Amino acid sequence: MNVSRIATLFFSFLFVLNLPAQQPAWYPGSTYDPGVPTPQSVLGHEIGEYYTEHLQMTGYMRALEAASKRVRVFRVGESAERRELLLVVISDPANIQRLEEIRTTIEELRDPRHTSEARAREISRGTPAVGWMNFANDGNETAALEAAIQLAYQLAAGQDDNTIKILKEVVTVIYPLHNPDAQARHVTWMKASAMRNPDPAAQEHRGDWRMDTNNTHFQIDPNRDAVFQSQVESQVIVREIHRWNPVVFVDHHGNPDRFFFPPWAIPVNAQLDENARKWVDIYGKNIAAAFDQNSWIYFTRQTYDLHYPGYYDSYPTLNGATGMTFETDGGGNKGLAYELPDGRVTTLRDGALHHFTGAMSSLLTTADNRDARLMELYNFRARALKEAASEPVKQYVLVPGKDPARTADLVDLLLKHKIEVHRAKISFGSATAHDYFTDRVQKKTFPAGSYLVYSGQPQKRLLRTLLDRETPLEKDFVDQVMKAKAYNDQAGESAPKKSYGFYDINAWSLPMAYGVESYWTEERFEGAADPVTERPKLDFVPPAKARMAYLFPWNSKGATRIVGALWKENYRVALTNEEFAMAGRTFPKGTVVVMTRSNPESLHARLPELAAANEVELFTADTAFVEKGKDLGDRSVMDLIKPSIAVVCEPPAESTSYGAIWFMLENMYGIPFTAVKGSDLGSINLGRYNVLVFPDGETSEYSRLLDGPVADRIKNWVREGGRLVCIKAAAAWAASDKIGLTTARDKFAEPAGKEKSEEAKDRKKRMDTVPGAFIRLEVDSEHQLGTGIDSPVVALFQSNAVFSHSTKGANVAKINPEKAILAGFAFDEAREALKGGAFLWDEQTGRGNVICFAEDVTFRTFLHGAHRLFLNSILILTRRGGR
Repeated sequence: MNVSRIATLFFSFLFVLNLPAQQPAWYPGSTYDPGVPTPQSVLGHEIGEYYTEHLQMTGYMRALEAASKRVRVFRVGESAERRELLLVVISDPANIQRLEEIRTTIEELRDPRHTSEARAREISRGTPAVGWMNFANDGNETAALEAAIQLAYQLAAGQDDNTIKILKEVVTVIYPLHNPDAQARHVTWMKASAMRNPDPAAQEHRGDWRMDTNNTHFQIDPNRDAVFQSQVESQVIVREIHRWNPVVFVDHHGNPDRFFFPPWAIPVNAQLDENARKWVDIYGKNIAAAFDQNSWIYFTRQTYDLHYPGYYDSYPTLNGATGMTFETDGGGNKGLAYELPDGRVTTLRDGALHHFTGAMSSLLTTADNRDARLMELYNFRARALKEAASEPVKQYVLVPGKDPARTADLVDLLLKHKIEVHRAKISFGSATAHDYFTDRVQKKTFPAGSYLVYSGQPQKRLLRTLLDRETPLEKDFVDQVMKAKAYNDQAGESAPKKSYGFYDINAWSLPMAYGVESYWTEERFEGAADPVTERPKLDFVPPAKARMAYLFPWNSKGATRIVGALWKENYRVALTNEEFAMAGRTFPKGTVVVMTRSNPESLHARLPELAAANEVELFTADTAFVEKGKDLGDRSVMDLIKPSIAVVCEPPAESTSYGAIWFMLENMYGIPFTAVKGSDLGSINLGRYNVLVFPDGETSEYSRLLDGPVADRIKNWVREGGRLVCIKAAAAWAASDKIGLTTARDKFAEPAGKEKSEEAKDRKKRMDTVPGAFIRLEVDSEHQLGTGIDSPVVALFQSNAVFSHSTKGANVAKINPEKAILAGFAFDEAREALKGGAFLWDEQTGRGNVICFAEDVTFRTFLHGAHRLFLNSILILTRRGGR
């Protein structure tokens, strides 16, 4: 480091230790009601000088409510770690007095079928609009919460003309801390380690995997969860978005080196029209003017697209708001101070000030356009209805099928998105039934009880996004991608490559993800159907007391939860390996058998209780003699060994991959496990476990941490009877020539010890990464790992690795050899390379086995139809036939 560089850092350090007495005003020219407490008077520090904790924030918001008639605070839920989730509503006192009237009046704008245009104009002229300011979705982006507090103070106490105008024309909803658990962890880390050192290499800017994370308690990214709603925090905010119906929704994030605000980057979701783009341009230009006035640098139209519907800018936009992401340039892992590449030092206060300024500009723009913004909330859905009327009929049909509880879960999710669902009271036919999982169009008769979703409803834009097999990418973006691809293909192997611009996955169709029997038709069912207003309840008939055994299918979430509960309470469970018939009923391979003689008398009360709670039909057997197939005492009825599962966390595992497994096992399926550090695998007693799970991560990290003696230790554990489950990057590690735990190989990997000729390089040129597309799997249902698979299985592929088949083990699932990609973007080279590739394989090693997944079926927990493959890999351990 040269002398001038040292001097720059030294004086920067002095700057942040001795902040100037006169810093830029939060809102120049404003005066404040002295009766309203300032943040400093309650928190003990000025905003941006130090970190605010969750309890301090809730205390301050309630202090504002007590001091100002402009403020109402609502407790709307709590996080996974039981921290309060607050909505802080601020407006003119006259608006606050009639807050519920305002809210319900705006609600009329949601349905143009019942609200006339004249009534909508009347509402727009006489009703304040709702503006939602969302903070700390990613809790470790700390400038967001600080800005929320300052914004609340400005609106509660400000006396300037702009603030008064916002108060009169807008009901501002401040959601100050979307993800409080992540914020609490990060602030604890920063308070323990921060030295206000702007040097980017300082340890305070490099928190560990758990403390410096934007994820929820379960390590799920909340800014990808608006659609799937796996997390309680997501469920709360989506519910409140639909209650308040904002016309603008700003999601405050951080922290790149320069501030970002819209206009959006492409691709923009195909269900959004030019009016949505028009409004985001208006907001963007006004924010730019405010930043220009302060000579603050920023960027727009890059990186942060609006294609994927799970973000908290695209989701509100698909519900009629103008959704925007702000990415500020201070706070977060930049800490209290950070030197940027251009030499500037940005601070936590800078990041909060920029958020605050963008928020005030957005609210003022909303106030200036109140009438038009409310009419757009109405017209957004009115135009959608007109479009549906002029387009070919599209009706979605969801069949309850063999796992009606899973279909009911999907229906429940649609209802949470305010999508109208009906249930047919009679069977009906269609001449144009399009199968989701193939390209077939066929005549089809649907049973009574099928669920119907018609696209001609106010939520048409959102429902088409969630239910269509694919949401197409806009042409300009695809052209940009193909141009970059042409450049990259001619560039040298080591030359810099152009980015394709994909920010997230581009396949998410809910019927496919849930694996339910689904179709869309070109005609609308006009027969008798009832509206569905709550999650469908499945009938449960308590069985008679069984003499020999209780039986239920191993094909549902409920079945897994029952088995997990039985194991926890030390009941014994078995599983059939072949189909059989009894009492006039055929039971499939993979029927759970709970013998009465092998279990205590309490089974007769406990098992029906569990079945009722988990919506699983329970059958009884009074004899072991079957009418067809193998008797219940045959070797084909396998005693299941209670699993003792360890899941690797921290490096080499990636936090969100571990988190998805954590959430699924603990929350969705009720399966206990032990989280073990990857760095401890060389020392802990592996003999305590019969299943060891390696989540997705970085193959290089697996190679670094699990090498030499540690790898040998794991191999010995497998040979002695352990089951090793390797997901994606871990599968690549296991399949490497050096480790050799499986005979499958990455087709693009260069074989060890061979010379790299030009010809070999051409043959083995690695394909470009598939940026999140759906693939169809062909599953061997005769193998134990295929047990309970009774519908097409779709997985998400986002990789550039394709595996060859195992030459020694069982290839349980492969990618469809005719049409690999069902939905989403992939280059032609990948579409060809993926055909027939290995996806799930199982190899015996000594008395144990290694199971590998080419992709992560636990990703974001939303691939419900593929969960069974992972559950089978960790739960079906048998005494007969080995592991």
